[in-house]
Amino acid sequence: SAYIHKRKEYNREAEDGVVMSRFQMDKALAELSRTTQAQRAQSPYIGEKRAPIFIAGGILLKTIYDDLNLDTLIASYKSAKDSIIMELIAEDKNGTLE
Repeated sequence: SAYIHKRKEYNREAEDGVVMSRFQMDKALAELSRTTQAQRAQSPYIGEKRAPIFIAGGILLKTIYDDLNLDTLIASYKSAKDSIIMELIAEDKNGTLE
């Protein structure tokens, strides 16, 4: 699968901020659903610990973005607190923060 073997090593910083469309997410989840647990375990993105539950997590994610009718998803490895602070800083720079 192209989505689980894009790179030889997982680089968390390089993945932060990656934007995927609903179509790309659906395609990735469909490809991943055709992989075996052993294949997922070998992926630097998934690994042995997450391989058994990864498909279930994908189904939950799809349910959420379908229910919210989201067109795109952005990968973020920051905590919610960091993301909120960054959003407030951006709003302040744009003069939209009161």
